[in-house]
Amino acid sequence: MQYDSLKTWTVVIIGGFITFFIRYFFIQFLKDNVNEKLKEFLSFIPPAVLSALVFYGVFDEGINSIYFINPKIVAIIVAFFIAWRFNNVLLTILGGMSIIWLFNWL
Repeated sequence: MQYDSLKTWTVVIIGGFITFFIRYFFIQFLKDNVNEKLKEFLSFIPPAVLSALVFYGVFDEGINSIYFINPKIVAIIVAFFIAWRFNNVLLTILGGMSIIWLFNWL
């Protein structure tokens, strides 16, 4: 089945508007009407989603991903300790990526 670029861009733009307005609704109209327990519960969603994405990227081959010098595992351990020590997102990303680049260079 052939798709032309106008149809593709139309779907992308309409999907973007729908996504934007759903999020805008919750941010704008419900920010004052949400109780504290729900706010606390919702605060755990971004770290949970990010952890799931990161660990899926690291352990993409399942149990076969765990071996002595896996660059992804070394990078995530280094990034964890940088994040724990310095509490800086940019430094954490640079530290983890530098380990990956170092292993690829070697």
